[in-house]
Amino acid sequence: MTAWSGTEHFLLRTLKGQGHELSVLRNIRKRHRLVGKAIRNLSNVLTGGDHYTVERTLVTANRIGDAVMTHLERTPSDLLFSPSSIPLSMVVTDRPMVFYTDATFKGLLALYPDLAHYHPDRIAEAEYLERSAIQNARRVIYTSDWAARSAVEDYGADPDKVHVIPFGSNLPYQRGRTTILRNIQGRSRERCELLLVGVDWIRKGGDLALEVLQDLRQLGIQARLTVVGCSPPPGVRHPDLEVHPFLNKQDRRDLARLLSLYERSHFLIVPSLAECFGIVYAEASSMGVPSLARDSGGVSNAVLDGVNGRLFPYHATADQYAAHIAEHFSDPDLYERTALAAFDHHDQQLSWDAVGHRIQDILLAATRNGHEVVTNR
Repeated sequence: MTAWSGTEHFLLRTLKGQGHELSVLRNIRKRHRLVGKAIRNLSNVLTGGDHYTVERTLVTANRIGDAVMTHLERTPSDLLFSPSSIPLSMVVTDRPMVFYTDATFKGLLALYPDLAHYHPDRIAEAEYLERSAIQNARRVIYTSDWAARSAVEDYGADPDKVHVIPFGSNLPYQRGRTTILRNIQGRSRERCELLLVGVDWIRKGGDLALEVLQDLRQLGIQARLTVVGCSPPPGVRHPDLEVHPFLNKQDRRDLARLLSLYERSHFLIVPSLAECFGIVYAEASSMGVPSLARDSGGVSNAVLDGVNGRLFPYHATADQYAAHIAEHFSDPDLYERTALAAFDHHDQQLSWDAVGHRIQDILLAATRNGHEVVTNR
């Protein structure tokens, strides 16, 4: 299990906890990383920096497919399950296959402008592999309606085999409802604590979050914006801006610090310009912290407007965010109901227990007996 991390780790643990017998093909993409890196570097030199999509090439997909099929020859199993479409694109087997991911390739192209720089031949290759994986799979699971629509509309997937299940929270343990309520009630009524968690200040909407902080001050509300995972660009400063460039969840002290930041925060504010889903919103909900998010990509399945936070229109302005915060911060009863509702939504929809039961139903439907599942990475 040490070879799995983040979402894949929690997914594997959930499947094991349901009593499935697992044969895990670990790190099959990692095995080709060195070769892929050399190919990518050579391509970048020849093309002037073409951002070679080495994982989405026929060469790499065939190698991964061969590794998967070799494993299947030695493994009596009922089903092949992948937390990515790529490993299934070139697999030939009679056994049913299912993948679970957060985007299609065409969805990524539309959401992230930088990908438009890929060479047309490489885009065509990646599109072929995406379509092949969708056709090969007996069931496909996406984290959002946005991604599911792309599978049907852009790749001709049968709507009956396309399912939507959000990712769960990747915090390693959860609090009970009583503890969450106590944390909510213990949050400061003098200063509004905002939390931004993400690795890219620009893409995660750091500039907008900072504007919101400034607007709150203009409304007479003392506030602080805490940033975890990235740093503002040089020259971007504010006396009420606290920055933790990196906190490692695998480190006990860093994890304790991260959890304490969630506990004290009134709102998670991550108005991402582009986001396929956003596990950070599930993590915030697990701590009873409502999310403030931009309606981008698949975020609407992570933040349900009025349920576990506020989903703002894509072009909403900082003063609109600030007004929503001010309304809730000035009304402790309203805030408590809102924060507790976020936790309840996590418990019912965004916990890995809840997610796992829905995945299990799909896996069982994809195979005759469903007693054994093969997973790969």
